[in-house]
Amino acid sequence: MTLYVDPTSGVDGIEFRTPVGRIDVLAQDADGGFVVFELKRASAPDHAIGQLARYMGWLKTTIGRGRSVHGVIVARQINQTLRYSVAAIPNVSLYEYKVQFDLNKVPEATD
Repeated sequence: MTLYVDPTSGVDGIEFRTPVGRIDVLAQDADGGFVVFELKRASAPDHAIGQLARYMGWLKTTIGRGRSVHGVIVARQINQTLRYSVAAIPNVSLYEYKVQFDLNKVPEATD
């Protein structure tokens, strides 16, 4: 998968502007199909699926005509109601992320 770059403007797929809103990340798969990523900082509310569907619909009727279009919602927590919503919409996947980091004390400078 690669980041989409508009061939006419050279604009890349990060916060990709469309007439229906700004897509967080727009990528292309190995077959030239589009993948729309909707990123949420914490939990993903139900309206995230409407937002994703709007972007996917715009792609299918404009620059993605004749190509596959998939959607991905990434959030720290995916609730059950969003899972039910996604069950009715083909080509949409849900992912939860987990952030983990370690703190390592840095020794003081010495002469």
